[in-house]
Amino acid sequence: MKGLRKLIILAVDTSCATASIALIEDGVVMGEYSVNNKNTHSGKLIPMIDALIELSGKTIADVDLFAVVVGPGSFTGLRIGVVTVKMMAYAAEKPVVGIISLDALAKRGALLKDNIICPIIDARNEQVFTCVYFNGLPISEYMAFSIQELCDLLQKEASERNCNIWFCGDGVISYRDKIKDILVEKYNEFPLEIILNDASSVGSIAVEMYARGEVISPENLNPFYLRKAQAEQRREQSI
Repeated sequence: MKGLRKLIILAVDTSCATASIALIEDGVVMGEYSVNNKNTHSGKLIPMIDALIELSGKTIADVDLFAVVVGPGSFTGLRIGVVTVKMMAYAAEKPVVGIISLDALAKRGALLKDNIICPIIDARNEQVFTCVYFNGLPISEYMAFSIQELCDLLQKEASERNCNIWFCGDGVISYRDKIKDILVEKYNEFPLEIILNDASSVGSIAVEMYARGEVISPENLNPFYLRKAQAEQRREQSI
């Protein structure tokens, strides 16, 4: 008797400077491709996807589910990732899932029990997009905070739980010294090789969402912004 075909997921993350894609088959990462060359994602995302699909011996038509980070993060990067996935999924007549960047980053610290996990994405001007997690669950909302506001919150949470704090995300690279000066011995960070965003974590969450039936049609996929783009803020201030 012929077995059932395994679920194939294409995961995309363009929320930060690192553009990352992964192909997951039956929960196993078959291939992953990440590039952090400071160039715009618009010129490299499609070639990356084409290369990974070709090397895997698959075709876009073989993909059962498309997963993409919808935010928060870089406004331009998010738009590129979401639009690209919407077009591919629409053409292939396949469902999609939208993944929160902070959830994907925090997923990598799942084994750190009884510690606070705090992914931070650089939002410029000593601001970060963040959420606070404990034992795999969020204990805060998705937030756009200043470094000082975040550290004040974390000191309170860590004191109540008598635990340490682990950071990940590109905000660590931008604001490491400032955060360490405030939190001192409570500060820890993920190893360098897993500190930035990657699509395999996105795919892992997508597998769980698919199992729960939390998929949507491509036309319902939209970016998730915690605040307006700087250009929009300037336009409003000039009115």
